[in-house]
Amino acid sequence: MKVINDLLNALTNVEKSIGDPINDAQTRKNEILEIKNILFNYNNEITEKNILDFKDEDIRRILELYSHDNNELYKQYKIYKNIVVSYEEINNKYKNIDAPQVESAKKWFKKLAFDITKYMQNVTDTTDEYIKTLKEKNVLPRKYLNMFKNEKLIEPILSISEFNELINEMFFDLKNNVFR
Repeated sequence: MKVINDLLNALTNVEKSIGDPINDAQTRKNEILEIKNILFNYNNEITEKNILDFKDEDIRRILELYSHDNNELYKQYKIYKNIVVSYEEINNKYKNIDAPQVESAKKWFKKLAFDITKYMQNVTDTTDEYIKTLKEKNVLPRKYLNMFKNEKLIEPILSISEFNELINEMFFDLKNNVFR
C-alpha cells in the first residue's frame, strides 16, 4: 500500500535525521579524545607556553581536529612560531630587543590555546547529554519501523495515542495519504 510505504519512508527519514547528528556528535567526541591523547605527551594541556614545543605532526593534527581545515590555521601557526623562535634567538644574543610583532604572536598563541581548550571543554560538557537526548527521540520511530516487515504490520500497534503523537510530530498527514 502506498500509504504504508509513505509512512515507513517518513519514519526512516525521521530516524536518519536524528541518526546523522548523533554520528556527528560522536565524531566530535572522538576528536576530543584524540586531542587529549596527543596532549598526554604535553602534561595534558595546551598553553601559550607549551604550544611552541609541540611536535609538528601533533600540532598539525590538533589544529585539523579543532578547525576541520588545518592548512590556514597551521600556516598561521608556523609564521607566528618562526617570529617567536627567531626573536628568542636574537634576544639571547643582544638582550632587550623590543619586538611588537612578538607580543602579537604570543597573544595569538594564548588565544589559540584558550580557544582550543574552551572548544574541548564545551564538546565534553554538552556531547553526552546531546547524544542521549537524540537517542531518546529516536526510540519511537525505531519502534514503529520494527513493527513492519515488507510493508506489512507484523506486530500490533498497542498504543494508538503514542502512534498518533509520533505521526503528528512528524507532520505526516495520515488522512490525506490514505485518501489520495
